[in-house]
Amino acid sequence: MTRDEVIKNINKVQKLSKSAKDAINEIKKLAMDEVYHLDKHTRQTIKDLKMEYNSTKTLVTKQRVNHDKIIEVVKHHFGVDFTRKTRKFEYKEARQVACYLFRKFTGLSLGDIASYVGLGDHTTVIHAIKKVEDNMYIDSTYKDIIIELENILKATIKTKNDNNIREVL
Repeated sequence: MTRDEVIKNINKVQKLSKSAKDAINEIKKLAMDEVYHLDKHTRQTIKDLKMEYNSTKTLVTKQRVNHDKIIEVVKHHFGVDFTRKTRKFEYKEARQVACYLFRKFTGLSLGDIASYVGLGDHTTVIHAIKKVEDNMYIDSTYKDIIIELENILKATIKTKNDNNIREVL
């Protein structure tokens, strides 16, 4: 091979290499674009599912129960002052039920619920709510107790005539 032929071959290889790099970069761009759109779609789907899930957990109507009433009902039912700092089972169970009822019947944030119930932070409230829901799913007697407490709280709601907003007696 002559020098000119070698240079031509090198140029061809470089051109092929450059076009291969360009093709790879184009494929990468297309793949990233697909991942972005897939990720965007996935994020929207997750957001929609979360909204649907949360709508079953929180009170959608304008019905609200005063937090003091919830505390009173739970204290009366369990016979303990669950706002005390203790890890005994009776207190813990009462706190969990209170968190569940707070979430269902008030518009309070998870952090506010934690402060009313005597828990550390919002993550503990999330755990408590999940624990009550799991127990309701597993144990029908436990579910009946929660439904009974819910009915007691619902019975305390009366309708105002002026603008149809419901408040606690």
